[in-house]
Amino acid sequence: MYKEFNLTYKNLLIAFVMCVNLLLSAQEKHPHIEPQPKEVYQFRIHYGFLNAVDATLSRTEEVFQGQNVSHVIGTGSTTGLARLFLRVDDTYESYYTNDFKPQFFKRSVVEGGYSKEEAIEFDYSLGIATAIDYTNNQTTVIKIVDHLQDLMSFYFYLKSTINPSNLTKGAIITIPILFDSDGIHNFKITYEGTEIINTTFGAQVCYKFKPFIDFGSRVFGNHKNFWVWISKDQLLPVKVKAPLVVGSITVDLESYTLN
Repeated sequence: MYKEFNLTYKNLLIAFVMCVNLLLSAQEKHPHIEPQPKEVYQFRIHYGFLNAVDATLSRTEEVFQGQNVSHVIGTGSTTGLARLFLRVDDTYESYYTNDFKPQFFKRSVVEGGYSKEEAIEFDYSLGIATAIDYTNNQTTVIKIVDHLQDLMSFYFYLKSTINPSNLTKGAIITIPILFDSDGIHNFKITYEGTEIINTTFGAQVCYKFKPFIDFGSRVFGNHKNFWVWISKDQLLPVKVKAPLVVGSITVDLESYTLN
């Protein structure tokens, strides 16, 4: 039982962050609206009948290495009965500029007996990103490609560049993402039109997306059953359903603050 549960949760917060980032990508009438000075989103991740993980995604404006940047933090931890099976305490952070160039990314992962500390430094003058694996004392150099995002910055990149009202059903969007020393991963999104679903905030008409993540074999099951919904009226990130290698998860937006 523990082995299966651990397999399900290993890198679970990576799966969650990818889902949430996609959820927050829509801008129907104003696709290039500047983000609010501060944004905070609270989520609950369900695994089967368990309310398994509480997660938060926040963004603030700061100065980093002499540049005006956005600082994004994503956190998640198991709660209640789920914590009896497995401790999950993960934190992801990103610093990126107003033109959506990541400057620094780091993640601290504790999932049962698995833990990892890793950071990525982006050097645009040299055209390289340096991934530093502190856990295994390894350094990897990766060539920067056009529009490259880290695991956290790409939400805001999508939010500022994608307009669902201009998409046709079946349209595919691809974003290159770098979050570890394994190299660049392609995150693909298919637009599936609109659908009415029940959410924490009542019945909502939502944009529906189907994501595909090319590292999914480590975490996800059948991508045919991977869905994301964004409310059409307020563009709220309301729900994700994703199959895992063992079982499946549902992500629900519980509350949010924009100011």
